[in-house]
Amino acid sequence: GEKAGIIKEGAPVVFADNERSVAEVFCRKAKECGTCAIGVSKADYKFLNFKNKSIDFSLQTEYYGYVKLSLSTPARYQMENASLAVRALEVLDSGKTIKINHIVDGVKKCKWQGRMEEILPEIFVDGAHNADGLNVFLDTVRNDGWSGSRSLLFGVVKDKDYVSMIQNITASGLFDHICVAPLKTGRSLTLHTLQETLEKCCADTAEETDGKRIIHTAYEAVDIAVSHLINERKETERIYVAGSLYLVGEVKSFLTGNP
Repeated sequence: GEKAGIIKEGAPVVFADNERSVAEVFCRKAKECGTCAIGVSKADYKFLNFKNKSIDFSLQTEYYGYVKLSLSTPARYQMENASLAVRALEVLDSGKTIKINHIVDGVKKCKWQGRMEEILPEIFVDGAHNADGLNVFLDTVRNDGWSGSRSLLFGVVKDKDYVSMIQNITASGLFDHICVAPLKTGRSLTLHTLQETLEKCCADTAEETDGKRIIHTAYEAVDIAVSHLINERKETERIYVAGSLYLVGEVKSFLTGNP
């Protein structure tokens, strides 16, 4: 309902049509404003192939028919975002000036910082800062084609549902080593809370999986955690950084030297 508040009179609305109750809110508000609501659902696009950290997918468009597109990211959730962008272009342009080659080239060159962004070889950062974001992050990792070991550095602010987030991480079985560290912001969870929650979730997961144990480590600061992970990284290991956007910012700042 709050998101629908941005709808303006006479301005078409393009939205992700994934849940009926949500779609009804957008469509009702659009009707009140005398405009149309155009939904993009999972039926409009189809995953085709994952190769060399890129995704190929097809999209049913209004003016160009079926279009094959490539995204330079392992994040499957970006198929939806790209599909929404293409549909918005169609609504704005009506197929008059934007050609199919513009769309194919534009989608392929698209970059989104902090969303499954490879900042160093086999080191990815993702701002999965809430439950939904974490779930699509885990789904991306689950389907990223990596056959080696995985390590994760996680950090989150205290007003999020951090217990269930850490539970989902440990229960996913995707990571051999899970690290936590407090953030520099005053909104961060404390080191003690992070460590205590991670230890409990790892213990619960071990009980549910007949003793499979996850290595878990708590660090006093993000830069210490990143330094240790990079220095100890094996060739067959991939490192992920996920959680708060504050965490992504700290890691990128530390590795690039730019505040």
